[in-house]
Amino acid sequence: MNPFTLENRNILIIGASSGIGKATACAVAESGGRVVAVGRNLDALQSCVSSLHGNGHTFFQCDVTSEDDVNAMLPRIEKIDGMVYCAGTLESFPTKFITDDMLRRQFETNYFAAVLLVSKLQQLRMLNKGASIVFLTSVAAEYAVEKGNAIYSSSKAALTAYARVLAKELSGRRIRVNCVAPGMVRTPFLDRFAADEEELQINEKKYPFGFGTPEDVAYAIVYLLSDAARWMTGSVMNIDGGLSLS
Repeated sequence: MNPFTLENRNILIIGASSGIGKATACAVAESGGRVVAVGRNLDALQSCVSSLHGNGHTFFQCDVTSEDDVNAMLPRIEKIDGMVYCAGTLESFPTKFITDDMLRRQFETNYFAAVLLVSKLQQLRMLNKGASIVFLTSVAAEYAVEKGNAIYSSSKAALTAYARVLAKELSGRRIRVNCVAPGMVRTPFLDRFAADEEELQINEKKYPFGFGTPEDVAYAIVYLLSDAARWMTGSVMNIDGGLSLS
């Protein structure tokens, strides 16, 4: 038996329409899993799912920060063997300019929506015994400190702390909860928030292996979803191309 396979497993992926989420959907499908892709961009979701290996994949257009959207979606989904939360946003502001609206915008997507979604999944008994939950956090939550990223870093740190408590609470049903904390990865998300290519090149020099790709992170997520990681829970897997060595 291959412990890395996801054959016959239903995997819910939040933020599957682009970047790391889309790469994760592809990797899950290649590993034999059935993907339930969730995102806000309908065209991007359709494009993602149509390109996946295998059969039985589905998608749902849903804004997970909307309680109405989530309540409408969940009854249409079969019980799941894994969930990956890849949704996230970043707005950079010096601390002296932080406002209530700025806090709410980032925490709503990066933290509140994740916590409330898992609460709903538990209430509806949608998590199969032995399921695996993976949250996409960031090295910014621990050691990659950048000016202007106080809200983003705090939201990811909060998600990491939540995941550890959740892991303890769900351990009785052998449900594992782990985090993957990437460094900078070449995605449209990164390009959107960088000032220019010169700034990116300066930042990339901090990484012994350079910036990562979405696939570098996706493969780690698939590992955590699989039985190969059945003894891992409450852990944070840093994937940073050697950034932490500096």
